[in-house]
Amino acid sequence: IDSLWFEVLPKPVVNAGSVGNQIEYTLVDTNSLPMVGQSISVTAPGLPSASGATDANGKYIYTYTAPSSSVAITASAAGASRVSTIEVGTGSIDAAPSVPQSATVTPSPSVVSVNASGSTNNQVELRALFYGANNQPIPRVRVRFDLDGNANSTDGTIAWLGGTYAYSDSNGVARATFTPGLRASPTNGVSVRICYDVNDFDINAVCPANRQARATLTVTQEALSVSIRTNELIKEGAAKLTYIKEFVVMVVDSAGQAKSDILITPSVDLPAYYKGFYNWNGLRWVQTMTLDATENYRWDGTARAWVQGAVTTQPSCPQEDVNRNGVREATPLVAGVTAPALASREEDLNWNGELDSRKSDVAIKLVGSPKTDANGLAIVQIEYGKNLGTWVDYVITVTASGISGTEARARFIGSRYGVGSLPIPGDALSDENIAPAFVVSPYGRSTVCSNSN
Repeated sequence: IDSLWFEVLPKPVVNAGSVGNQIEYTLVDTNSLPMVGQSISVTAPGLPSASGATDANGKYIYTYTAPSSSVAITASAAGASRVSTIEVGTGSIDAAPSVPQSATVTPSPSVVSVNASGSTNNQVELRALFYGANNQPIPRVRVRFDLDGNANSTDGTIAWLGGTYAYSDSNGVARATFTPGLRASPTNGVSVRICYDVNDFDINAVCPANRQARATLTVTQEALSVSIRTNELIKEGAAKLTYIKEFVVMVVDSAGQAKSDILITPSVDLPAYYKGFYNWNGLRWVQTMTLDATENYRWDGTARAWVQGAVTTQPSCPQEDVNRNGVREATPLVAGVTAPALASREEDLNWNGELDSRKSDVAIKLVGSPKTDANGLAIVQIEYGKNLGTWVDYVITVTASGISGTEARARFIGSRYGVGSLPIPGDALSDENIAPAFVVSPYGRSTVCSNSN
């Protein structure tokens, strides 16, 4: 396995005989991905050997008591090895040899998932890099990592091995680790800052602007947002009696990355319908809407009555099942008896003894799995009798489980005065000799909603 080593040292110099000193090794592959569960062994002259396996982040920590003189420590795993020389002295660390001309901090990866309660498996390596003249790396730079004021209130934390500072190594690199908590962030919502100097500095003082560098990262939930979209195609049902319209549901996290295995729950509502007919204009079948401009209704819940509104340029007949319970809540219709006044019709505006439009006029279902696939996608379809085409408004609502934000639901609105009622294929309007199945509205061609014809 091709692999790459790097290590995090607590400080360039340790005191002879000091205990609890650590070296943190990280094993990554050629794509900089952590190699988990890899066997690793560490040896050093005069120090106990150790072995184990890398953790969920490809890390292994070797703990040792400092010898009386400098020592080379060798770590081996996955066919690679790394020798690190530990300097033993009085604990006093020389200043960095020069002021950095270039200072950067880089998170790897820049997008990380939240951790489960009590877990630290998800982590980000923070790599500060210092270069001087002629692109020379600068060792022994003192570095403090922080959250730059934590403007977005992340509950993640930053830590590094060692004491007050992280120190740059012979390659000019100082390292720390960001461990996310339970909360997600906006995109690039976590700002990481380094404050540095060539000598020890007051960590409580304001960091000079010329001794800072910043980078951002994103902490994601398992899912953050769901949307629903479609294309231009209309299918025909197997029995050739229905039309089918498909929609794609997409679920992503706060970085826009696709989220798989998210349960999707769809529903459809039919808020309005229309009256009218189609006729041939010499080129194609064209729709004629017959509702008057007076046909504009709202439901008064207190009076349990339909109230006619102002004249409108967008007339429609409302869904009669106001509470969507599938029950006609109105006095019984008696054949031969004159229909009651509008204010007394309750949930039967056109007084035909039925609820219009019927809930069963349109069926909705998920195509295939009820969960999103590896691309964060799920397919939803609606199916409806051909004669309903263009005469009924519809609203599709999809809900994605496990989303903590405000975007757990998405709607697709198909209305005549919006993006179109129940859609039809264009070729259904092109043959003069074949009238479309929807040539006359199934709700009639009257000019008013109160008439069932």
